[in-house]
Amino acid sequence: MLNIENTALKAMRSILQMPNCNWVSDEQQKAVICAIKEKTDVLVALPTKSRKSIVPMIVTHWSPTKTFVIIVLLISLLEDWKHYLKNAEMPYGVFRSGISNFFGSLLILTTVDLAVRREFSEAIGRLHALNGFEEIFIDEVHDMFVSRDFCTCMWLLWGICTLPFPIVVMSGMFPVMMERLLIAELNL
Repeated sequence: MLNIENTALKAMRSILQMPNCNWVSDEQQKAVICAIKEKTDVLVALPTKSRKSIVPMIVTHWSPTKTFVIIVLLISLLEDWKHYLKNAEMPYGVFRSGISNFFGSLLILTTVDLAVRREFSEAIGRLHALNGFEEIFIDEVHDMFVSRDFCTCMWLLWGICTLPFPIVVMSGMFPVMMERLLIAELNL
């Protein structure tokens, strides 16, 4: 376990280009370790400004031959992710309508409305057949509870969470008492 922790810390320092940085909290470190080694669904509930975004970055860095997807509910979050990844000098692609495969990109950004389309699941299916797909991250999952169209949002996310891959959901504003509801509603 210590080797995974040390390697993950080195990866974080490399990604952030900060050779002396450390984990913001024990929970941040545990979230990274769980996402790397558990290969099961993970709920990451960390406060805002706790560097949740480093979790998918380190996991992607850890498995450089696999493709990962980050799904967001809002276009503004997609733009934030582009900024984070550009600053970290991490290559990424953005899934848009009409794209039929993910080849050439190890980290894919998309919005939930596109992630539920057949073309998205078919592209993931092609990667999975080649043993090239690893995990899906859903950022700021709490936004679904404040969505104007809560039922549609829940249905869309539930469809994504039934795909046969580990799902890592992340939130900075999710009350602990709501965790069980989220796990049940999304079939985690």
